Amino acid sequence: MAERRTHGSVLLLLLAGVAGCGLVNGLGGPWPPGPGLTDGGVVVTDGGACPDGQHNGGNGVCVGTDDCSSGFLLEESGRCARWEVLTVGLSPARALVAAVPLTQGRWLAVGGRNGGSPVGDAWIFDPDDGWAQSNGSIKPRFGHVASPLAGNRVVVVGGVGNDDVFEPVAELYRADQDTWAEVGALQRPRIGHAALEVGSGRFWAIGGQTETGAVLGSVEELEAGEWRTLSGLALDTARSEFATAFVGGKVYVFGGINNAGTPLSSVEVLDPAAGDGTTVAAMSDGRSELTATLLADGRVLILGGKTEVAGQDAVLGTSELYDPATDSWTAGERMRVPRYGHTVVTLDTGLLMVVGGFNDADLAVPAVELYDPDTGVFTEAAAMSRGRGHAAVITLPGEGAMVINGSATADDSSPVVTVERYDHP
Repeated sequence: MAERRTHGSVLLLLLAGVAGCGLVNGLGGPWPPGPGLTDGGVVVTDGGACPDGQHNGGNGVCVGTDDCSSGFLLEESGRCARWEVLTVGLSPARALVAAVPLTQGRWLAVGGRNGGSPVGDAWIFDPDDGWAQSNGSIKPRFGHVASPLAGNRVVVVGGVGNDDVFEPVAELYRADQDTWAEVGALQRPRIGHAALEVGSGRFWAIGGQTETGAVLGSVEELEAGEWRTLSGLALDTARSEFATAFVGGKVYVFGGINNAGTPLSSVEVLDPAAGDGTTVAAMSDGRSELTATLLADGRVLILGGKTEVAGQDAVLGTSELYDPATDSWTAGERMRVPRYGHTVVTLDTGLLMVVGGFNDADLAVPAVELYDPDTGVFTEAAAMSRGRGHAAVITLPGEGAMVINGSATADDSSPVVTVERYDHP
């Protein structure tokens, strides 16, 4: 199987023109429409509700319950929604930008890949002021992981730098000071890894793939500005392109690929307090480039990914639910669209939004789905204007969301320039 280079997970946001109160209802008024809104003769009354037999068509217009206002689509849930294409985005266009939330509603977005080149910038989004470039210079990289650290800090780890050289040096961002500093070099530079705080100020880099293509099982810890490989603690099965969830003070590692490029069904748990790890109940399918999302009830939802059938890659639409309390799996409902390299975010209501990804032709899909953890049901949401995978998605107040850039192809050679915002009443 050909060598795969994968990329750290990414959350994020980007758009100078969207700052808190900048949302509008399409008719020049505020969004979402409030009680008694009148705008150009359109009325949403009765505490924001429409008369019986009608609903908000998406822009403050009351229409029949089977209809939507122009530009909005009727979702399976019965509400009207749309993805609005916005002209403002990070420049240059990029896939694989990594972003994390800061305090006070701000976000940090770091790096990414513009065609074959790594991007070496970082931006701060402020809900009041929009986007501004952070102070100082950072190393160009893609396939990195940016992860929060206590004290309103962010650690950026791994990835591919200039000339396809894997970047060993990690960088620390202090949001309160808007400053960057180098924080030591990884013992084994890597991509396709995880990097996260594991409690008490400890920070780990787990697994991944080296520049030679070797898949790693090692765990490195950042301590006093230096990285050290933990002795006696490593993954039983070296893996890359996996997903993680931090549950009850332990790191759960799901799937990925091994040194032979075979998708794994195995699951391991690493216990920072005990300093050991173990293998737990396996998934029903081997998966790489999957997502793992911690639900409010403590279970972990696994979605999509790539597997192998008769020696050929296949894309999964299945879901599985893992319960750490009982070390057991339950089969979930299938997604409407099989996908890998997708993004999952949790909206204000607790619904999960599954955005984009790639199909079995390695082309990005525009499909968006909503998952209700209470019912375990997927419903089709309004689709984006175009397919995007390896994209950044952030949530906005009021159950909105925004997708930033991404790629039209799985090799990230075709970065998407535009940004789209998900709006609904």
